[in-house]
Amino acid sequence: MSGDIASELVGTWRLISYTGVTSGGETIYPMGRNAQGRLTYEAGGRMAVQLADPDRAAFAAGAHAYTDAEVRAAFEGYFAYYGAYSVHADRGIVVHHLEMCLTPNWIGGDQVRYFDLQAGRLALKTPPIPMFSGAEAVLSLIWEKLTM
Repeated sequence: MSGDIASELVGTWRLISYTGVTSGGETIYPMGRNAQGRLTYEAGGRMAVQLADPDRAAFAAGAHAYTDAEVRAAFEGYFAYYGAYSVHADRGIVVHHLEMCLTPNWIGGDQVRYFDLQAGRLALKTPPIPMFSGAEAVLSLIWEKLTM
């Protein structure tokens, strides 16, 4: 881990915006226009992230009774994972090494994020990734630091 950048990442971050641009040039909002999230980087090299669409619908029959369509909508409106991370400042990337993830196929894999860190704001950008719709998109997340 690159010491200076890694130490600046340490803390809790609040999501400011979450957008994407598809391969066709369309701007998308994967968790809605009001997306919420938290990102935590620990000094010991651990991280966790949660993203949510705060406008997703509640289950009509209660928390323990739901339809397949409701489960799908809830799944598509929430995303989380945790694991270790490593910083490669010379390449401008942070790599999240996933130990657990809402998407089972990502468990045990790495997620590369290009970063730009300036004045308490952290911009993370993905390489092109497949979306639920089947299209590819580059996702951009802007975070504001809450704690050290």
